[in-house]
Amino acid sequence: MPEYELTTDLSSYVLISDTFDQWRMKTNEWLSMTNDAGSSNTLKTNDTTNATSNTTGAIRTAGGMGIASSMTIGGNLTVHGDSDFGSTLNLDAVDIDGAVQIDGTVTVGIDDTGYDVKFFGDTTGQHMLWDQSADELVLAGDTKLSFHDAAGDENIVATSDGHLEINAGTTLDITAATVDVNAATAVNVDGPTQINNTVTVGVDDTGYDVKFFGATASAYMIWDASSNDLEFAGAAGISIDSTVDSSNTTTGSFHTDGGVGIAKKLYVGTNLDVDGTTNLDAVDIDDTVQIDATVSVGIDGTSANAKFFGATSGAYMLWQEDVDDLVLGGVAAFSIDNTTDSSSTTTGSFHTDGGVGIAKKLYVGTDLDVDGTTNLDAVDIDDTVQIDNTVSVGTNGTGYDVKFFGATSGKYWQWDASADKVIQVGSTQLTGAVTVGVDDTGHDIKFFGASAGAFMLYDQSEDTLEIRGASADATTSTGKLLLSTALTNINDGDVIGSIGFKAPLEAGSGDSILVGASIFAEADATFSGTVNSTDLVFATGDSAAASEKFRIDSTGICTFVDGAVDVDIASHDGTNGLKLAGTLVSATAADLNNIPNQASLGKCIALSLVFAQD
Repeated sequence: MPEYELTTDLSSYVLISDTFDQWRMKTNEWLSMTNDAGSSNTLKTNDTTNATSNTTGAIRTAGGMGIASSMTIGGNLTVHGDSDFGSTLNLDAVDIDGAVQIDGTVTVGIDDTGYDVKFFGDTTGQHMLWDQSADELVLAGDTKLSFHDAAGDENIVATSDGHLEINAGTTLDITAATVDVNAATAVNVDGPTQINNTVTVGVDDTGYDVKFFGATASAYMIWDASSNDLEFAGAAGISIDSTVDSSNTTTGSFHTDGGVGIAKKLYVGTNLDVDGTTNLDAVDIDDTVQIDATVSVGIDGTSANAKFFGATSGAYMLWQEDVDDLVLGGVAAFSIDNTTDSSSTTTGSFHTDGGVGIAKKLYVGTDLDVDGTTNLDAVDIDDTVQIDNTVSVGTNGTGYDVKFFGATSGKYWQWDASADKVIQVGSTQLTGAVTVGVDDTGHDIKFFGASAGAFMLYDQSEDTLEIRGASADATTSTGKLLLSTALTNINDGDVIGSIGFKAPLEAGSGDSILVGASIFAEADATFSGTVNSTDLVFATGDSAAASEKFRIDSTGICTFVDGAVDVDIASHDGTNGLKLAGTLVSATAADLNNIPNQASLGKCIALSLVFAQD
């Protein structure tokens, strides 16, 4: 059992343990010696209470704590006040929630073995990172590196799309013997640029393009290193405000020791003075030109084009040297006011020893006299044509269409060479004889009607004129022949229509060639809105022109003319022959002759005859 000694002299110590533990009042310290030899001072507590504040935990003090050697903390270290480290602080991980004051050097890692250091900002995604693996300081997102002015007037901004922007409040001043800017595509300057010394691009024999854009789209000035040319593209141009006039090759607002090539128009406001030969491929003169000597273009055998423009756009006169032609272009015309008429190939206001080629229409105000053959690919004739000889289109076996248009749209007459036929669209007016074919060799002539199947045909093989009705099943679907008159006032006795029969080529001549028979319609009264009385008359001839023999009047009454006209029933034997109202007359001619007043009876019978047999 250990012995415990309580010393009353509190100025000395209080013995606590069996080794050497004491509270030293004089020095206000706890002394603990746990070794048997008493050589080690250790403060130990078995309390495991964790500290959550500066007043909790297994060990707590109202004052500060001084530690002469190293301290190892198994858990977190929370410091509510300032932390002052007099030597190296080695922290595996540090979470600092407040301000940190560091009065000495901060070193992260050692040479060739570094560690990432990351500083977050107030905005999500914004941070600054020392990336030890890439050996670079990274500003993430659009984090700015600001100088002088925390508001950001002077800063460097790196955006996520790879854009680095340097912003200065007033002036960005770069001082160096050489500023080397390596740009894969372009260097863009968005504002005015002041350069106070020589600008050199490239080195001798190794140049680079320099391009200056204007305010107009596609307008720019470029020094083209590959062609050693200063070029002005688009609407870009050279403007010199100096008004110094020129009297020689070394004076004026612009001069050069070499030549000047101008691809487009050169405009000279006053005089143009050329000491040497003027070689002009094209000349544009906008005012009067006074030439007091001969003008020659080219030399014999080697010429050049000469072009004269008119007042109208596209109009010009051109001497085209490669084809030895004088060309009038656009609306330019060749006008001769001389009114001398022509009577031969060597007279008139215009004549040539060669031919004349005319690409468009030729208008001749009076007569056109052609001594040779006229070969016309197409002819447009607007007035009467007098042709005093044969007109041929094409040659035997090779024909061409001939088309004549009418005054109405879509109407024309055409000889179709491929079909060997005439096509006519529209009406035809013939004022002379029409002959189809030749004697003993005819051709069919066919006229179609408005109804399907209806036509009139002269069938040359049958020598027959056929009139055929429509194909529709109707009582009117028969062939029709209509004879009419152009009279506007029809009176009694006027003939409305007639069919005649004659032999005009009979060799006997005389009566033989007269109309031997006819059928005609004759008006039986004056026509009106309610009257169209018409008789059908049958006429025959024997030794003279045919005359009336039989008539059917408008009421249906049949009449034989008076005189020696007999009604002869060829067969009347009691079985066949004369019928009255359908009843066969059985009496013989001898029986009838025995009837009193035979002449009157004969006329009565004749007026009631029905010339048909059952």
